[in-house]
Amino acid sequence: MLRLIGLLVIFYKIAVINVKIFFVWSFLKFFKASKGDATWKDIGKLFDISIYSEFMTFYLLDKIPGYKRLLTRLHLEKEDKTEIVIDLVMITKKGIYVIQPKERKGEIKGDQDKMQWVENHDGEHNQFYNPIWLNDTYIDVLSKTADIPKESFLSVILFKAKCQLKEVKNVPRGVLVLKREDFVEKITEDLDRREDILSEEDIDAIFRKLKTYIKLDNKIEEEHFRNIEEKFIL
Repeated sequence: MLRLIGLLVIFYKIAVINVKIFFVWSFLKFFKASKGDATWKDIGKLFDISIYSEFMTFYLLDKIPGYKRLLTRLHLEKEDKTEIVIDLVMITKKGIYVIQPKERKGEIKGDQDKMQWVENHDGEHNQFYNPIWLNDTYIDVLSKTADIPKESFLSVILFKAKCQLKEVKNVPRGVLVLKREDFVEKITEDLDRREDILSEEDIDAIFRKLKTYIKLDNKIEEEHFRNIEEKFIL
């Protein structure tokens, strides 16, 4: 019995070590995807609250099986020369997922056909620009930049686990509005029901093309989000 308990303890410790290694490895991959390279010095940034939420989304995607490439913080220009920042892109054989994390709390109400969505939290009612429309803009720019049909893209709006998606209406096909707690399950289900449209060579070619648009520039990102607020928040 003591030998059995000892073996179980050893297996448990091995499992914990493997999880930690995968977590750290994913963090390095996240930095490589967000700035083009990564070193062991970046491990210290694990405790940076400002990027932790973004990394956790990357970490969850990294756990999904299948050949894929991940990119974060893509800076692209629209036709009017204004710059947009795309948080996360996952290139798979089934298509290209454009993921827009939303740092919102409380109760979320929205409609595909309405410009403004509403966040109800602690008695406050905050309006924000329709994230489905915003992601559609991102996808349009990505499609033209990478010269890929827009039909190859899939839109994901990702809210925090603490949110309540109270009323989200008229979500079109090719769009997923999810909470973080359902994220991996729903993305995996979506991947499973789709046919392959890209080869591994296609995935790598798209990755190489889009990788050149990775840029870590907080000032540009702040300006991008300020422009959205000024233009669309009432």
